[in-house]
Amino acid sequence: MGGLTGLVASVASADVSARVKRTKRSAIVYAVAGVLLSTTYVFALVAIYYAVLLEEGPVVAALVIAVGAALVGIVALVALAIVNRIERRREQRLRAARELQVASALSLLSMVGRSPLILAAGLGALAFLALAGSAKGGEDSDDEGDDE
Repeated sequence: MGGLTGLVASVASADVSARVKRTKRSAIVYAVAGVLLSTTYVFALVAIYYAVLLEEGPVVAALVIAVGAALVGIVALVALAIVNRIERRREQRLRAARELQVASALSLLSMVGRSPLILAAGLGALAFLALAGSAKGGEDSDDEGDDE
């Protein structure tokens, strides 16, 4: 049993180490991209302001920039609401699946206690489900396309 515990701990630590490495790399890339995209946005606003300023005047140019920024903000809020709704639905499906697994396990608990063979099969199935669930959870939660 000690060898199995060591193997499980080794696999878990390798998974955590890879996830931490991937998270650090993603954070650095997102920070650099954020700075560059912010710079692009500022220069685009300045260019639009000057283009409208030459044609219409300073007041209209400022209003065009204000309306454009408001529209970008509204689009961002709508996108956030859509993403949050999708995430809530996914969490509800996962919660329902977990509740079904727990209910199934509890209903089989009485059968497992009756026979040592069924007990061994149940423990093997439980170990398989735990490992398969952790592997699937790692793939599911990292949809950014980071391949190592």
